[in-house]
Amino acid sequence: MAKRGLTLFELLVSVCVISTLIGLFAIYANNTVKVSREIALQSELKNIRMSIQHFYILNGRYPNDLFELTREPLTIGSDNSKIILQSYLGSFRVDKEGCMLDPFFNRYVYNKVDGSVHPGGNDYQRW
Repeated sequence: MAKRGLTLFELLVSVCVISTLIGLFAIYANNTVKVSREIALQSELKNIRMSIQHFYILNGRYPNDLFELTREPLTIGSDNSKIILQSYLGSFRVDKEGCMLDPFFNRYVYNKVDGSVHPGGNDYQRW
């Protein structure tokens, strides 16, 4: 009774099938990460734009830079009863120079003249 093992052809077929499945999973996983970052970008842009408008309503001017939204205390109420919150925006990803980064790690581009903000990447500038 001879021992039967896998032939070279069977091993090659198995490796090809496994490699194909891994490749398909990698494509799916990469697409899922991109979609989740796009959703996070939309949410962050909405929060930043609302914070800029809130800053403008309370101070009569747009912030000088986006970093001012994270360090400037938010004060609501009259002189007798003030509520002081931490800031207009919570903490964000920042680079070494202190510029805020989007989920794709591009800098947000801010125009202090009209208060507009958009991501720095080429694909999402019209958002």
